[in-house]
Amino acid sequence: MRHPVPTTPPRRYHAASVDPDSRAFSPAWEALTRAQSPLADVTWIRCFLDAFGGRAELHTVYDAERPVASIPLVRTQGLARTLVSLDNEHNPYWLVTGDLDVDGAEHLLDHALAHAECVFLRRLPMESPACGALVAAAGRMRLPVVQIESEAGDARMVLRGTWDAFRAKLPKNFQRDLPRKQRQLEKRGRLAFAELDEPGPALDAALAECFALETRGWKGERGSPIAADRRTLRFYGELARALAARDRFVLYTLSLDDRIIAFEYCLRGGGHCEMLKLSFDPAFEKQSPGQVLRMRILERELERGDVRYYHLGRPSGWKLRWATEVAPLCTLRIYARTPRARAAHLLGPVLRARLKASPLAVRIRDRVQRLRPHGGVASAPGS
Repeated sequence: MRHPVPTTPPRRYHAASVDPDSRAFSPAWEALTRAQSPLADVTWIRCFLDAFGGRAELHTVYDAERPVASIPLVRTQGLARTLVSLDNEHNPYWLVTGDLDVDGAEHLLDHALAHAECVFLRRLPMESPACGALVAAAGRMRLPVVQIESEAGDARMVLRGTWDAFRAKLPKNFQRDLPRKQRQLEKRGRLAFAELDEPGPALDAALAECFALETRGWKGERGSPIAADRRTLRFYGELARALAARDRFVLYTLSLDDRIIAFEYCLRGGGHCEMLKLSFDPAFEKQSPGQVLRMRILERELERGDVRYYHLGRPSGWKLRWATEVAPLCTLRIYARTPRARAAHLLGPVLRARLKASPLAVRIRDRVQRLRPHGGVASAPGS
């Protein structure tokens, strides 16, 4: 007797725009993002828009009535009407929420480009299935595509195996010096490592202390600490409280006699830990409290085993000493097949590429490169 071979029912795709403040959409979105980084969470998008302004639309693909993938886009007007991903210095990269296959990507692009000449995604993970689906769908639809790898990727550590095995792969000076520096700190008082991941007075007090600590370090002198900008302070405070309520935030701290001397502000969930902010007390710079704290964090995460990637953000000198890989990011422009979209494509990326490849431009770049001083990437001391 032959048994029928089970088949997957065909997906009945359609796409629509959803307001990110729509509370009715939240449960379905939360189900989508549970297996992803908190950067895909609608809470991130709401806090971002609330603090920095702007109005975004969640361009969403549905299978019948069930949302399967979505991405927040903002309308801009120039030579071409463009739908662009949210972007400023506070987002390490942007994700397509959910599971986007080529068929779904085709419906998403068809919907988006019915209202614009271009979809412009910045700092998109280049090797992600969603990025591949969008490029393949654009090819199937015969849409002009411009994909450029970003200069700065996503520095991260892949957390696998035991703590001892992972530690053995770290730079030799970390293995040798950081236990010694921890002992030096322990001689100066009671050293305590803590994780704050629940909303409430304790988290609020710790956040205030950490943001004040950041102003005393190098960021306060020649950087942009959180507390220096009202919108930034609002964003990181609201984001911590909102995601802590959903078990997707943790504030790691290292304290000496109940005084925080180093912290890492992280989003945590879906197998990812996103380190967004960190600082340390410059009075303890010689003991590298930030690096001592990171050793404790990594040991704890490897013991728990539910974080696969610990993201450090845009590469810099100190991050590359810790990172096990740098995942490439890209900008992706996909144009409609209209006269205005064609003009924007030709007068934008096509013209820039030709000018960049011209003999005069090559000679100018070579001359600038010869005149540029050589040297490594500056890093935060003791980070």
